[in-house]
Amino acid sequence: MTGRFSFDPDIAFQHVRALTAGGSRLVGSAADVAAGHYILEQLRAFGLAPYEQVFPVVAGETGECRFAIEGAPELLIEAAPMCLCPSTPPEGLTASTAWVGGRGEEPVGPGLAGRIVVWAVRSRSDFLMSYPRIAAQRPAAIIAVWPVAGIPPKHQQLPQALAAKGSGVPTVCIGFEDGARLWRERPERLHLLLDSRTWASQTSNIIAEIPGRTRPGEVILVGAHRDTAPVIPGAIDNASGVAVLLELARHFTAFPLDATLRLVAWGAEKAGMVGSLHAINDTAMNLDSLLCTISIDGVGSWQASDQCHVAGNEDMAARVRSALSRLSVDVSVGYFGSDSEMFALHGVPGVSFGQAGPALSFLHTLADDLGMIDRASLIRCAETVGTLVGAMGTAPGEWRTLRNVPAAVSSGIREILEASGWLD
Repeated sequence: MTGRFSFDPDIAFQHVRALTAGGSRLVGSAADVAAGHYILEQLRAFGLAPYEQVFPVVAGETGECRFAIEGAPELLIEAAPMCLCPSTPPEGLTASTAWVGGRGEEPVGPGLAGRIVVWAVRSRSDFLMSYPRIAAQRPAAIIAVWPVAGIPPKHQQLPQALAAKGSGVPTVCIGFEDGARLWRERPERLHLLLDSRTWASQTSNIIAEIPGRTRPGEVILVGAHRDTAPVIPGAIDNASGVAVLLELARHFTAFPLDATLRLVAWGAEKAGMVGSLHAINDTAMNLDSLLCTISIDGVGSWQASDQCHVAGNEDMAARVRSALSRLSVDVSVGYFGSDSEMFALHGVPGVSFGQAGPALSFLHTLADDLGMIDRASLIRCAETVGTLVGAMGTAPGEWRTLRNVPAAVSSGIREILEASGWLD
């Protein structure tokens, strides 16, 4: 790799601060637009010529939300409404209770229609993949109980594909402790009032390129999504990833690679990887030119271990391990859940960088703020991603030979994305 690394944790931290200052960057919101303007300004300051791929989205917000046991309206249970889901009637709705998931049973079957479902969610992937199946049974509402104690209720948004088809139902998330109390007391009827509004809006992917010196036709795509869950400042998820992306842009503008480096600040990842799906359908992306897509998503937290998930073949994973051998990062073949997986469906290997650690429990909660960011962790991630990009960019021909996504990997990813309602 040409030149020394010049990643600066103070500059990266300033990026996180700037991106979180406006609050939630929910897709299609004014803060989403402002974040896009900030990223464009930074890229232009490096001497790059970024451009936007603009596409339509459903935007929304929630107003009043009240959840209680029938007959005890004064004992409100703290609940985080799912954005983009339908409203209840203005007076709210009261219905009998159905209980799913508490003993490991699948959240399917008869008897949910017209009832308020209290759902013991088992994991993030369970929430994503099971929600469409529960909603398809047309319950009156869904109360999702998160399986982690000691955290505020999770803020979620309905995937764009489901929102556009009207496939959601009034939904809120509550904390583990409140869910456990409901499960213990088993009230027969619950009451929910939820005010939810949606409208047509737009967002964009922001793209910049650093041309390769000797093999410009070989392209490494590195991306990080800029949008957040509703209400959430999103410091870890994913202002941190965008900060690393901008530091990569600053470094490799000064020290270009043999291959072309394409940098993308994705829009609408939280809405179901809508931005990456839009890019794939744009012929300008030229999928055949891509050696690999790299995602940076959920990094920079204290007491975290670095994770790298390869959506490709074992040879690609082995090459990634070799490139990162001097660094402490766990490399595995498997699904991570960020924009690179969309490309893997089309034969382009995806590498996703994230972390595992205590702070990750706070994602999609109000606790995901600037105080969660650790500068040393942020710079470590930047150096890790930069090392891999440098290895690919100085030997693109060798990495081209590894450009293969086994059918079992791509079919597994497709199954997850379709079950989550992210693919039609």
